[in-house]
Amino acid sequence: MKTKFTWITLLLVLACTAANAQWQAVNTGLTTNNVNSVVTIGPNVLAGTDAGLFISTNNGNSWTAVADTNFAGQDVKQLAVSGSTVFAATFGHGVFASTDNGVTWAAKNTGFTYLYACGIAVAGTTVYASMSFDGVYTSIDNGTTWVKSTNAVLNGITVNSIIMSGTNMIAASGSCNGGTNGGVFLSTNGGLTWAATSVTGDADALAVIGSTIFAATQNGVFKSADNGLTWNPTTNTSGIIDNATALIAGGTKLLVGCPYSMYSTVDNGTTWSDISTGAGAANLSVTSFAVNSTYVFAGNIYHSVGVWRRPLSELGITAGIEGLSSDDGLIMYPNPVTDKLVLEVSDYKNTTVEVFNLQGQLIQRIVPESSATVISTGSFSPGLYVLKVNSPAGSAVRRFIKE
Repeated sequence: MKTKFTWITLLLVLACTAANAQWQAVNTGLTTNNVNSVVTIGPNVLAGTDAGLFISTNNGNSWTAVADTNFAGQDVKQLAVSGSTVFAATFGHGVFASTDNGVTWAAKNTGFTYLYACGIAVAGTTVYASMSFDGVYTSIDNGTTWVKSTNAVLNGITVNSIIMSGTNMIAASGSCNGGTNGGVFLSTNGGLTWAATSVTGDADALAVIGSTIFAATQNGVFKSADNGLTWNPTTNTSGIIDNATALIAGGTKLLVGCPYSMYSTVDNGTTWSDISTGAGAANLSVTSFAVNSTYVFAGNIYHSVGVWRRPLSELGITAGIEGLSSDDGLIMYPNPVTDKLVLEVSDYKNTTVEVFNLQGQLIQRIVPESSATVISTGSFSPGLYVLKVNSPAGSAVRRFIKE
């Protein structure tokens, strides 16, 4: 009898566990259901909403409005993390940055003509801010100063997400009061010039698994296996992913958010599984994903409850989240640099290092003789430079500032 009871109890526990394997709404303290963007930084979770910026220090169990009057009632369009700094784009008060995990903030608006920011994205050490009716601005000093891009293609788009892959940069763009050319754009020279790819229509997010790049667009999920040069749609035989709005990759698994649903794939988009259980179905509209060591968070807008949460283990994600970049074994410091730049390359044999200025002119070529190479920059003029590393394993690009 005892054995029978034990097995029955175990079966009931397993059944309850399976039934509870679903998304959970975590919104205590939020004053709106419209969450435009969600990120994690340090121990905290941040939610940018149409009614201000909110912070949670307990994995979303409760939220409080960030104690900064600049965010009160502001439409926080997008959040982006760059190392230990998190940026917030607001539609009315410009761009703000925090270096203490989102607790306190400082305005970063030097150089802007108007303060209606509708997008913020980070690639390496460069931050891109998209401004309503005023094009795209870039900052190479962590938001302290901004310079308006003179590139005609870049100024016609609203940068939602940007990544570096090999020597290329890929940008996903949409529209925001003046943004006209939604789609995926490509730069093969460190962001000096940009060109449209075959992927058109608003693109909201990018993610990487191994050597494959994925783009979430209004026409579905597309993928590229050659650093963004060519793109193909992922399999969508049932039409379930006709409008992808958010992406995140963990290990070999890709999560995609759509209006009314969320899906995952472990075979680069050949087959998909519905992972929407518990997340409101008809009212669901995912804007962004974020992760920490325990949970995946999904921000939602329109009729859905603002933030959903689900354990990584339930989604079968055991490896670290890859996010928007891959580890290429390249370390560069300090940045900005005065006279000596240190470059660490894990596989330095048969490797060349090239330094270009922003006009695309080759300034210096080096053949490393050890895993740590010192590049003399004392004679360089102050400004931004592009560093390109070519090795047997592939290529990588970094930017650095010469003070």
